[in-house]
Amino acid sequence: MSNDPKKHHYVPCLLIRNWMDDNKKVWVCRKEEPDPGVRQAHYKNMFFENHLYTTRSSDGQSRDRSLEYKFADIERKVAPIVQEICKSARQEKMFQLSQEQRCIWNDFFAFQVRRTPDFINATGFYKEYEPKVNQLVEELSENISIEDKENLISSLTNKEDREFVRVKAQGAPGPRVGNALAQSGMIVGYIKKNNKSFVLGSNPIVNAGDCEFHVSRSPNLENWFPIAPDVAVCMILRDRRTGFILMEDKDDTAIRSINLKIFRNSSAIISKSELLLQSLRSAR
Repeated sequence: MSNDPKKHHYVPCLLIRNWMDDNKKVWVCRKEEPDPGVRQAHYKNMFFENHLYTTRSSDGQSRDRSLEYKFADIERKVAPIVQEICKSARQEKMFQLSQEQRCIWNDFFAFQVRRTPDFINATGFYKEYEPKVNQLVEELSENISIEDKENLISSLTNKEDREFVRVKAQGAPGPRVGNALAQSGMIVGYIKKNNKSFVLGSNPIVNAGDCEFHVSRSPNLENWFPIAPDVAVCMILRDRRTGFILMEDKDDTAIRSINLKIFRNSSAIISKSELLLQSLRSAR
């Protein structure tokens, strides 16, 4: 990692590389493009924004990149765990994580949920930020002049302060999230057939609530996260069971259902298969 990382990947390269071909390229569909077709791109050019996790000082001269360094450290620790999960799945068994490994995985999962632009946009952060600031100022500043109120609102709603709040929120999932994951179950799903695969989205973790496929009695508590074209991890809240499943042993909608949900929830999607992305586009 360079001393001044500019490209901040909100889906880490350790995952994106699992979808690349021998030329280090992936098939991609970017919905925001005028013509959102399916084309190839280098894996490093996927799922990033420049200085996404950087905050600036009030004078605009110095930068704080501590969150990007924090994510890089988590990714370094989780990379061998992801490799072991995939290796065991391909041997059709569940990798048994140690307590330390499970804590690392939980941290990785918790931050991955919150760190993507798609997630921030879905929460309505940018839309609701200024009205909430206005409301807060009104509640806390009853005895100041209108001019001072306007100056305070202006100072709090400028781009630098707004991005500072966003970055700090993305870097702090909170103890409730950690506690929920510590008490959750973990199911690993493996695709054995070569003609089937998972996609990876810019919003890579999807809830099974409205999917046709689920592995528990409470699909709203299931969260699926593909970590390779043939391997996905499902975290089930309030359910401590762990296990391994062959996706083909479920009904035919299992893989398709997860892929469709990822496609619909993401602004960009990658795949090892051009045909798979074309099929998902047609299904919209």
